[in-house]
Order: sequence, then C-alpha cells, then structure tokens
Amino acid sequence: MIKKMIIIGGGGHARSILALMEKNKINSNLLGYTDLNKGKLPIKYLGKDDEILNRYNEKKINLVLGIGIDIKLREKVVKKFDNYNFFTIIDKDSIISDNCNIGQGSVIFPNATIGPNVKIGQFGVIHNSVVIEHDVNIDNNSYIGPGAVVCGNVNVGKNVLLGANSTMIQDTFIKKNCKLGAGSVLIRSCKQQNKSLIGSPVKVKK
Repeated sequence: MIKKMIIIGGGGHARSILALMEKNKINSNLLGYTDLNKGKLPIKYLGKDDEILNRYNEKKINLVLGIGIDIKLREKVVKKFDNYNFFTIIDKDSIISDNCNIGQGSVIFPNATIGPNVKIGQFGVIHNSVVIEHDVNIDNNSYIGPGAVVCGNVNVGKNVLLGANSTMIQDTFIKKNCKLGAGSVLIRSCKQQNKSLIGSPVKVKK
C-alpha cells in the first residue's frame, strides 16, 4: 500500500517541491500541505503543522520537507516530526553515479550531477544543476543552492548552506552551521563553525 503524503511548508520552496513531484509523477497520493497560514500552493491547505500530529498516524503517511534555505526552521520541523518518515525525491533527470548514499528526506532537483562514492545525509537539498564530484560527504540538513560546484574529496558539515553558484575546491571542508555566499569560492578549509563566508576567493583565517 502506497502511503499518502503531506508537504510541510507553503512558500516558494514548497512550490518547487510540488512542481518536482508533478514532473516525476509522484503526486497522486498527495493530501495537501501545512503551513502557519494558507499559501499559494494549488493543493489543499490542511492547516498548521500540528494538524499532522493531531490527525495522521505516523505509520500511515510520508512527509515531504518543503522548507527551503531557513536551515534552523528545517531542523526544528525535522525534530518535531522525528517519528514520521520523510519522503526522498530524486528527479529523473539528475545523474547519480554508482556507490552513492542519499539519506531519508533529501531532495535532488533536475540536472544535478552526483559523482561516485558520494554520501548525502538526511534532509539534504541538492538544487538544480549542482555538480558534486567524487568522494564528497555532505552531512544532514545541508542545502546546496542552484549551480553550486562541490569538487572531489570535500566534506560539508551539518546545517550548511552553499549559496547559488558557489564553489568548494577539492580537498576542502566547511564546518557545521556555516554559510557560503552566492558566487563565493572556498579554496581553503574553514575550521570554525557558525561562519558566513563571502568572496571569490573567500578569505579564511589559518
């Protein structure tokens, strides 16, 4: 029996998720979405997030994380629904190499290219036209923005945001809760947590 699905979130990212589900024909069991207020999604509004806890058994539905670059909110929602299963979406037009591990609740958008021996943790977002090279490890709840390039042997920490068209050069790492700005280039590893990194190249203290 195929479980019913609910999108959590009603903003722009949720609309992108809905379009992705429709494109890949995995929307037939979609009940609707939840959010603080009724949004613009052309599907049924089910109320606030607590309605899921009140009305739906965790064994009978799958959740789809429809919250975008607000990393802290994403993490909060995941913790709130830790007994529920989050649906993983991999677009049919993405390229996934052998020996890749993609965690529960992650979303791979169209034209993403993921090289061999890549590990993507739970609740990750790999956006349109992202390139992830070989032997990369991306920890839980990290968001890789459109057009970003992650070169080989890179480690991306938990709750990291890589902005659109940003680049991490091979053999570098970035610690948890960091943000790499749109168009920025990281050529040296960032050993500190909770940092906002901007520039091409980014100036990182040794």
